Amino acid sequence: MIKNSILLLTLLFLSSCNQISYSQVIPLVDRAVFGVKDITVDDNFLSQKKYSFIKVNIGRTGVAILTLASIEDGVYTWVSATGEKLKTYNGKIIKSFNTVYDTHFLSYSNFSINKNIKIAEYDYTLKLHNPISFVTQVATLKSGDSTKLEGDQIYFEEFVTTKGFKWKFVNKYWLNNDGNTVKSIQYLHPLLPKYEINFYYK
Repeated sequence: MIKNSILLLTLLFLSSCNQISYSQVIPLVDRAVFGVKDITVDDNFLSQKKYSFIKVNIGRTGVAILTLASIEDGVYTWVSATGEKLKTYNGKIIKSFNTVYDTHFLSYSNFSINKNIKIAEYDYTLKLHNPISFVTQVATLKSGDSTKLEGDQIYFEEFVTTKGFKWKFVNKYWLNNDGNTVKSIQYLHPLLPKYEINFYYK
C-alpha cells in the first residue's frame, strides 16, 4: 500500500511540480499514507439535513458530502459545498465534474438495476479526462449473494471490461426494498481509487 502511495505521489509531483508549493507537500503525503478522517453519518447528522445527500469516499484519500440538487430524466445531480459534482443514473455514476480525472458516460440510458434482474448485459461509451480519451466498455450485471447482507437489501455485481486497454473491475450495488440504491462501490478512471457512495434519501 505504501509503495502504491509513493508511486502516486511521484507521478503527481512529476506532472505538476510547478503547481505545488512545499507547504502543500506534507498534507499530501499524510493523506496518501494515513488517509483522511471519515465523516460519521449518525441520527444527529441526518436530522440536520433537509435534502437527500450522498457520502462519497474516494479510496482513503478523500471524503465529501454531496447534496441532491436536481433530478431530470432519472439523472440525479449531487453537489458538494466546494462545487464538485456527480451525476448518477439508477445509482450508477455517469458524470463527474471539477476533478482532475473527470469521467463522462456518453451512453448509459439502458442501464437498469432492480430486484427482478438476475443477469443483464450493457455497453458503455465514455469520455475520460487527463488525458482525454474515448473508451468503450462491456459489462455484465449479476445478482450477488444476498446471504452476506443485513436486512432485506439486494446486492449486485457489475463485471466491467474495457476494450482497447487492460482495465477490468467490478462495481457493486446495494438496493433497499423500494428499489433505491443505498450503497455502491464504483470505479470511474484508471488513475483513481474506488468511489464508495452511501445514499441517504429525504
